[in-house]
Amino acid sequence: MAKSESKLKTGFLAARLFGYVEILILFGLQFFWIIYSGDLLYYESLWDLVAFLGPIAVVIVVGIICQMKNLRAAIRKIEWIIHLLICAIILTIILLIQLRDEFSPFFPFTWLFHLWIVFFGLVLTVNVVSNMDKPSLLTYLKEKSQLLLFIGVLTVVWILTLGIISILHYAVHYWIAAALFHAIMIPISISRQYTNTEVLSNGPPSPYSYTVYRNSRELFSKKSMKIDLKKFYDVLKGVFLGLLFVIAWYVWGHFHGIFGSIEDNYHLVVGIFISPLFYVGMGLGIGLQVLEVNKVGRITLVGDAIGFLTVGLSLIGFYGLAPVAMGYAIAMLLLHESSQNPITYAGAIIFIQFLWYVGLALFVAYPSLLTLEPGIKELINIILFGAIGGALGLSFGCVAIEKLLGLKKGKDKQDMEDSTDG
Repeated sequence: MAKSESKLKTGFLAARLFGYVEILILFGLQFFWIIYSGDLLYYESLWDLVAFLGPIAVVIVVGIICQMKNLRAAIRKIEWIIHLLICAIILTIILLIQLRDEFSPFFPFTWLFHLWIVFFGLVLTVNVVSNMDKPSLLTYLKEKSQLLLFIGVLTVVWILTLGIISILHYAVHYWIAAALFHAIMIPISISRQYTNTEVLSNGPPSPYSYTVYRNSRELFSKKSMKIDLKKFYDVLKGVFLGLLFVIAWYVWGHFHGIFGSIEDNYHLVVGIFISPLFYVGMGLGIGLQVLEVNKVGRITLVGDAIGFLTVGLSLIGFYGLAPVAMGYAIAMLLLHESSQNPITYAGAIIFIQFLWYVGLALFVAYPSLLTLEPGIKELINIILFGAIGGALGLSFGCVAIEKLLGLKKGKDKQDMEDSTDG
């Protein structure tokens, strides 16, 4: 019985990790492909832009709804329907593409676009739904057996997903992998073990509140009228990792001297995930995070500093270090995005799609930057380096102030105890 339960938990962890990688990499790559290569932000009508923004608004609303305990449980029980709709839309899009005649289009192109928009919204929504009420991935780093399980399952999932993106040639071929994954998730999300767990009924073992007002209010402490440094640090960490992600793509394009379309350079996009240095960055992130969850201070700041250093060296000519920064950013985003409540997680996964668009737009547009005056190129590098340095500097500042306040609080407490003894 215990053995079968262990297999079940391993399977659920694998499905969960695949869901994270789907959003962090597979869907992010396809999102850029559809929006950038399809010129949707340049040539489509205002209505199509509104349609594109619609799913983003829906995901935020779902995140807010999922803050409410009763509605959260109800939405989890219909998760299988969302997976089913995703599969149906993917298969419909593929069918329409096969049947559409460019010279006599019976099915207008806008049908495909709007179907993809619905697909976009449903994938983001189901990712929010399937990852709520579950403990943070950081909990897997505290015990040796759990850590080995996490690394083992993550390795298998990564090999599968890396295999998928390596043989795609075109990012939209991810639709086949997405259809298979969401088809597998239909029976899983119906199962009683998945929907009626103790964790689901009691909420995750997380310090974050599910009350929207209270959670937003806690960023600023009303009692002392001071910024909650812990929450401010978390925000800065997210900004830093986002900048690290984007600049890594920019430098990767510089390193390879990208010329031509994204189709011609797809192998280079995949190449950053194959580089051994990418796994050095991932290992650094996971290793330091293991130390941090085991109470070794804010040790991940060391990894942040190394990521900052690799980006700095890359911008002055050591371009081959870009995969280190990317690997570290991916590992940290994977671990920390799982530690949020539904509304902040909904915002985070939308933010990650934005990072993909900006990062790969810089990657593809790099040849255009070569035509700029040398002074302007240097200015761009200084701005990027200054932005990421500012985020890192503020992170260190938050920790330093927090330490000073902690020491002062401890000293005041000691003085009070001494005066009481006296």
